[in-house]
Amino acid sequence: IDQLFLGFLFLQAVPEIQKRFWMKPMQHLCLVGGILLLCFPFFSIGLMAWYTPSYLEILPKPYLQTLCWFANARPHVADYYDILGVSPDADMKTIKKVFREQAIDLHPDKVGDDP
Repeated sequence: IDQLFLGFLFLQAVPEIQKRFWMKPMQHLCLVGGILLLCFPFFSIGLMAWYTPSYLEILPKPYLQTLCWFANARPHVADYYDILGVSPDADMKTIKKVFREQAIDLHPDKVGDDP
C-alpha cells in the first residue's frame, strides 16, 4: 500500500472517528494513541531509510522482514544464480561456462524472431 494512500485513508477516517468518539475524550485518546503506536514502526523505518540508510543495518532482519510483509513492500530482487541454473556456491569458471552457453543459445541472431 502506498504511503500517500494510507495518508488519505487516515485523513478520511479521522472525521468519522471524531463523530463516534465526540465527548468521550479518554476513548478518543486511547484510539489515537493506538493508531499512532501502530503507525510508528513504519514511519520510523521510512525516516531512517530516507535520512540515515546506513542505520538500517543495525535493525534485526526479522523485524524488517515483518514490517515489509505487513506493508506489502517486499522488494523484488532477481536471483541471478537461479536464472543461470547454477548453485550460489558455484565457482567462477562454472558460472562463466553456463553464462556463455546461454548467451549463445539465446542470442537474437540464432533464436530468430522474438515472440
